[in-house]
Amino acid sequence: MVIKIVLADDSDLMMVGTEAIIASKPEYRVVGKAHTLNDVLLSIEQQSPEIAILSECLYDMDILSAVDAVRHAFPKTYMIVVGMLTDGTLIH
Repeated sequence: MVIKIVLADDSDLMMVGTEAIIASKPEYRVVGKAHTLNDVLLSIEQQSPEIAILSECLYDMDILSAVDAVRHAFPKTYMIVVGMLTDGTLIH
């Protein structure tokens, strides 16, 4: 079984790097990439991934609001949030 993943980040470089790492494992496949919350939601709706990897930085929304929106719309999609905040802000 292939685990489908959607990536979301405001940086193309980070998405390319993350996708390269994921592509090295045949059991994972990136099925969508997004820069904005609307694109994330559309990708999840269209591709039905098991996992969404979200950067703490998206163009149009803070990450806590984005996590809440994804959780509300797609409660079965697991989320991984990556970033550089170290003050516990993302522990939710």
